[in-house]
Amino acid sequence: MSKQFVKESELSYQKSAHSWIPTTVHRHTSGLRVVQCKVQQPIYTLAIYVPTLPENDTGEPHTLEHLVFCGSKRFAHRGYLDALALCNFSQGTNAWTYEDVTCYTLTTASEEALANVMAAYLDHVLSPQLRDEQFVTEVYHYDSKGREHGVVFSEVLGSESEEAEVGERRMLQLLFGEDAAYAKSFGGLTRSVAQLTNAEVAEYHKRFYDACNITMVVTGPVGARFEQALEDIPPEILHSSGHDSRRMIPINVPEGPVSARVLFAADSHVGSVQFGWRGPMGSDVETVTALEILLEYLTEEASSPLSMRFVECKRPVASSVVGYVKQSIPTTMFIGFDGVPYGDGGDSEGESGDEDESDDESEDEGKSEDEEEEESEPEEEDESKSDESGDDITRLLDEGYFAELLKIELERIYATKFDGDAQALRRAVEQYGQRLAKRMESHADDTLQTTIGIDIVASHFATGKFAVGTRARIFDVVAELAQRPIEYWLELLKTWLMDARTCHVCTVPDATMSARLDAERQQIEEANAATVVDAAAHDQRIALAVEANRVDLPATVRAGIPEPDAGGTSALPHTQLCAKAHGPLAAVQVLRSDTQFVNVRLHVPMAAMPEALRPFLALFQGLLFNTDVQLPVGAVHEGAKLTEPLHVSYAAMDQQLAELTTSRGSSVGMGVEPFVSSWTDEVFVVSLHTTPEKYADAVRCIVQAIVFGSFVTERISTVAQNLLADIAQIKRDGRDVLTACVARLSAQDQVGRPRWITNHVSLFDQERVLRQVMRDAASVAVYLDEIRRVLVHAPGMFLSLGMSDTDDAQQLTNTFVREWQTCMDAYSQYVPISEQPNDPFAIPRESRLPQLSEPLR
Repeated sequence: MSKQFVKESELSYQKSAHSWIPTTVHRHTSGLRVVQCKVQQPIYTLAIYVPTLPENDTGEPHTLEHLVFCGSKRFAHRGYLDALALCNFSQGTNAWTYEDVTCYTLTTASEEALANVMAAYLDHVLSPQLRDEQFVTEVYHYDSKGREHGVVFSEVLGSESEEAEVGERRMLQLLFGEDAAYAKSFGGLTRSVAQLTNAEVAEYHKRFYDACNITMVVTGPVGARFEQALEDIPPEILHSSGHDSRRMIPINVPEGPVSARVLFAADSHVGSVQFGWRGPMGSDVETVTALEILLEYLTEEASSPLSMRFVECKRPVASSVVGYVKQSIPTTMFIGFDGVPYGDGGDSEGESGDEDESDDESEDEGKSEDEEEEESEPEEEDESKSDESGDDITRLLDEGYFAELLKIELERIYATKFDGDAQALRRAVEQYGQRLAKRMESHADDTLQTTIGIDIVASHFATGKFAVGTRARIFDVVAELAQRPIEYWLELLKTWLMDARTCHVCTVPDATMSARLDAERQQIEEANAATVVDAAAHDQRIALAVEANRVDLPATVRAGIPEPDAGGTSALPHTQLCAKAHGPLAAVQVLRSDTQFVNVRLHVPMAAMPEALRPFLALFQGLLFNTDVQLPVGAVHEGAKLTEPLHVSYAAMDQQLAELTTSRGSSVGMGVEPFVSSWTDEVFVVSLHTTPEKYADAVRCIVQAIVFGSFVTERISTVAQNLLADIAQIKRDGRDVLTACVARLSAQDQVGRPRWITNHVSLFDQERVLRQVMRDAASVAVYLDEIRRVLVHAPGMFLSLGMSDTDDAQQLTNTFVREWQTCMDAYSQYVPISEQPNDPFAIPRESRLPQLSEPLR
């Protein structure tokens, strides 16, 4: 019996500068390819890539992503595929759609489990049923009253007027031209989805979902069993009808406008500005990687040039900035500014609300004549204070205004040769390489899937010839870039950003848009209802479609689902032990594994934190690694104890932290973002990720930031304003708001009171707190200092260390204790002993864990 698959090629991907991941490409007789990456990890991932291009705004790629899971030719029951996945060590199947590809994914825990699911999954992708009743429930229909429904339609309705969606759609039209595939909506627009038919979806599937167009990528310790499972796939599942969808995407630069100002529905005082450029082809890996590094240098850290100029300044004109390269054809580059103030000048504090009107009025009543004059004459105030931003806040979202600001700043960076720092980009390359190594170590499967997926799409729509591996030697590319002189980076900046065609889009909040959209929706519903001749028959047809598409697996089908042997799973090789704790540490946990990094988590109990201080924890968290540091006499700096105080700016501290760590952060609870509740909310966590050789310096820098952070008014005001802008954006996301509401309603302690974090750190209370901070930032410093004092003297600190088998756990522990004690010795010299109780706020505290036996209120 002849084999269905033949080995087409072999290659290796760099996992680090000195280790490799063997990769094999298999080709089926139909043309379908399987890329097999032998990643030594206990998890297996499968991704089925289907290169797809939108041809209009009906959202056909997105629609198929949903319909594929409703049943297939050989596995007709809806829900069978997910039931199969759940019985095979998986949390279920999933899928996503981008402008030029649709991908179906699975993660499982054994090779046998992967083999059990693979054939059925491929059958769903290649031979979905695509029945009319499935289209009714999953895509679109309207009831007898004209109200529109459907999973796809509802998703589109909820997103098409949102800020990110509106801005990105217009940006792609500017970059590629309005008739280009990338300018079409792959997810769909509501008016177009409403015109889509099931027959059109079936025709789209026929053109793009042929086996000859599809590549399946598998990662994990796959071997002979997986290769046999490939051969055991029934040949009829992988049959090809010869519909090859390969085509060359035109790469000509469009003529027409390069800027736009678009509205999105929001009652808000902040918008965004995005800049975009067309980049090189993805096959030019060195230039693409260099541009990624350049954009990260410009935006990644608080000390990055664009962050300092627009975000971390006295009057922030944005709450965040991000730069990245997108792997389109050709590549595209973006710099985006979020939380840009709009309206009356700079109330970037979030949504307007009646609740604050009385506060504002009362505040005005108490102002002196001089203060009123200052507010009535903003131009004189700007001149006298020589505002470092120098921007007219009311014009930031005017078309072209922010573009001029960015142009001036890029010209300044170019003229000063990266602020006179000849080694700036060399350090940026090193940091990029370490972050890449961290991703490959922690998430080699996801990183490989992304890397190989880029090549799959490029093969289909850029070269027409299948090839993977363009980024197989990415660490070598990074090493070569580290040797490039500063002139190389200056030319890169000038060629691709300064002199290139620059597109920009301002997204502006419109408080009246929601009402207009509701009115339009009502008109559409009335028009739909007018087309219904027999309401009862119309609703009956929909009810039958819903019933026909219900998940209902017969017992005989459930009994036939294959289940893998649990003995075939494996764990990540590791050793867990404890090191000797001393100094401030009550316990030290050590986790050894195959790693080239040291991962540190310091857990500080907050049982002693007074209730009055807790509302300021979110601000403290935002400032912890983002404010100036005042090193006192006795603190260590550059290897020696200081004999006189030293002031370190937030930018210098941030740059030092960026060089010493691949990541760092702090949170209230375990892995919690600001404004989010957690059941471990009585613990303040500080984390860092670094290399063994940088460990001592990294720990010293982190501890100095904790102990000696200087909470100056300007930094408090800047961080508070940016946090307010973040809240405004969070409140636009219905899912985030729903999560916050559920947490607020369900989180309570044993006596039925809401947990403190729900009251004080959630977005519901933080908007009020941060607005008060903005009104009187100077008075807040004492609260932040007191929070720090409670934390650094907290009893029962717990240190968690992740390291390799060759690292000395006790030595790393001793180093941490030494650096902590050195800082605390210096700290005690300028904080009076009388203000440092040995057992601060030693009062009995009730358990904050919920009583599960009691019903939620």
